[in-house]
Amino acid sequence: MAGLDGTGKTQPTSRASRFSEILKFKQAQEADLEVEQPSENLPPDELVEPTPEPAAPPAPVEAETKAKAGRRGKVSKRSNPDYMQAIFHLPVKTSKRLDRELLDLGEAGVNLDRSEFAEELLQSFFRLSEQVGADDALKQFRNLGSK
Repeated sequence: MAGLDGTGKTQPTSRASRFSEILKFKQAQEADLEVEQPSENLPPDELVEPTPEPAAPPAPVEAETKAKAGRRGKVSKRSNPDYMQAIFHLPVKTSKRLDRELLDLGEAGVNLDRSEFAEELLQSFFRLSEQVGADDALKQFRNLGSK
């Protein structure tokens, strides 16, 4: 890796990178966990192996989500096990219009974020799909504004 000065050498930084700090910490932990070799002058019947410390039981998921509650006391969707991330692409015009509509709704007292809006829209589609079938529900959704 060539340096910026063209000498082909990299200059050390005054501060270690976060990765190297983590690596040193893990190596120190592993060194602490290694079993010390018994001295050779003890007879085999007097050698005692150290007992490992019991591992702490994993914390329940509910405790994790409660610990990650935000300022308003709500658990974020990212740390809530009942949610999963869904990524999809929208055209820029559609995305901007959605943002404007959500801002207008917020000014009217209806506070929704994008994911809450998408959930309500999808739940409406699912309810309609149960009544008339998925194909007809999609047709009705596509024709909503043309009546």
